Amino acid sequence: MTLRERLGRAVELGVTVALSPEELRELLGDGAPLVAEAIPTHDLTVREVAARLGRPVSTIRAWIAAGRFESAYKLSERDWRVPVAAVTAFVEARKPLVVEGLEPAPVKRRPSRRAADGEAVDLGAWRKPG
Repeated sequence: MTLRERLGRAVELGVTVALSPEELRELLGDGAPLVAEAIPTHDLTVREVAARLGRPVSTIRAWIAAGRFESAYKLSERDWRVPVAAVTAFVEARKPLVVEGLEPAPVKRRPSRRAADGEAVDLGAWRKPG
């Protein structure tokens, strides 16, 4: 009985079937990567997070101390680990929200330092003897 036939029979009976990685590869084809192989099996170090985000290690340590990475944990006095999912969530939360058809808010500019008649104001006038 082939693997596909066994799985078809299991579906008919309503039973759960455990497959080995080799059997799963056989079903998916040789070129298909397994999802389990695509998932990182280790959490990132502070240096790895810094490299991914393009920030200094000291900044990442400060962000961890501030609680910006959920599930970050300390191994020793200076060794931190950050789950990949926490880094992904951090990056996603900081992406700008883009709404189609909505114009950005105008930038508020401070008033010009010009006199009412358009002439430049002499900011050093206070130094001149009166």
